[in-house]
Amino acid sequence: MLGQLLQLTSRYFGPGATVVRWIVFPIACVVGTCGYFVESKYLRKNKKFEYLDKSRIDERMQRQLNEEFEAKIN
Repeated sequence: MLGQLLQLTSRYFGPGATVVRWIVFPIACVVGTCGYFVESKYLRKNKKFEYLDKSRIDERMQRQLNEEFEAKIN
């Protein structure tokens, strides 16, 4: 991961990349930051994910207990 990050930064900030260094990269940072804050303020709502309430292990244990209980009743 660090190697990829270093390659990416050397590509943008290496020799011969003056246009990217001084114009494109700062604009991309500003647009990305503005987009992040707009999305977090207006578009992202705190969604309730039902499948995150219980883990798969808890669901399996509950299902096994119910099956065992029903088997004892019958």
